[in-house]
Amino acid sequence: MKKDLDTYRLFRWLATKRPKLAKRCARVALPSIVKARDFDLASRYIDPESRVQKYAEFMNKELQKIPEYKRRTGSKAPMRWAYIANYSDDAALLIRILRGVGERARAARLRQSAVDLLDSRAARRQVAERLGT
Repeated sequence: MKKDLDTYRLFRWLATKRPKLAKRCARVALPSIVKARDFDLASRYIDPESRVQKYAEFMNKELQKIPEYKRRTGSKAPMRWAYIANYSDDAALLIRILRGVGERARAARLRQSAVDLLDSRAARRQVAERLGT
């Protein structure tokens, strides 16, 4: 997709010409960098373990709020599904970057951490299914 290629090219330019700005923009650009298969560039802008820890903390907190949302809206399924999908996609991106730079064992550990850090047994199962092996 042209948008991804443009984002990737812009980010490469930022990384060389405006590194501080690139660092602030990296999270948004990471999917485009990965689509360009520039895993070395992507890996310079991630701390996968701490990022998964932060994602899991947010996920655990938000999943606890879902009964409150259910009382207000009558449904919790779409919200829960969205949290699971977003968390899984974020973790999968980090795992793909690690695999892309040849860190397969670290990627496997990160995948397991992404599952284990979740409080909900159902969420752990759903995330594990989405992340595959």
